[in-house]
Amino acid sequence: MRAGLIVFCCWVQTCLALLAASDVAAAERRLFGVISERNSASAAAAARLFKAANPQAEIRLRTPQQLADLPDATISGYLDSSTAVLIAGVFSDDAVRLGRLLDRLPAEKPVFVVSSTRELVLKSQTNDGWRATQEAVEAAVADASTSAWGRANAYWQARGPENLSTLFAYVLSPSPEGLSLPAPKPLAPIRFGDPIGTEETPLILLLDYDGV
Repeated sequence: MRAGLIVFCCWVQTCLALLAASDVAAAERRLFGVISERNSASAAAAARLFKAANPQAEIRLRTPQQLADLPDATISGYLDSSTAVLIAGVFSDDAVRLGRLLDRLPAEKPVFVVSSTRELVLKSQTNDGWRATQEAVEAAVADASTSAWGRANAYWQARGPENLSTLFAYVLSPSPEGLSLPAPKPLAPIRFGDPIGTEETPLILLLDYDGV
């Protein structure tokens, strides 16, 4: 019961923070995201949190596996119709294909690529004129405050639905630096819930390895 109350309180705090970002809720703002299968459950939960606070915004999330069966024209349609693009955890041939399609996007389209191949991460660009280079990415990883990409990456690395829902708000905002959003709250590598079982036969259970 106590654990459930804590989760509910965190959900309320996140929704209130996202509601404060009223410019994100504009109906014309659309996020297209490609998220690894491993993190898809956490991203889906984050999308529900974000939509609860921003019902007019649109989020379309796909995994690399879901895109594999789609023609380039369909994926390009998703990219072209979006306000911003978020790609996370994409590698191998999927990364090569997405990189080729990203090259067709205009320079002013915000593209945030994190935790993917080096070549794909270097396709990142933000609407304040920042363009990913090896040096710029390394600086942003060392100090997230150096760029919008660095701050977005910090939310992704923090993991969990609350951090990812804030990431969605940040990426979708036309002026993310003006937003008042909570700082990333990294999930602890090891987390404990209420004890269950008995003293004689304790029960140890590990669930949701991807941080949901």
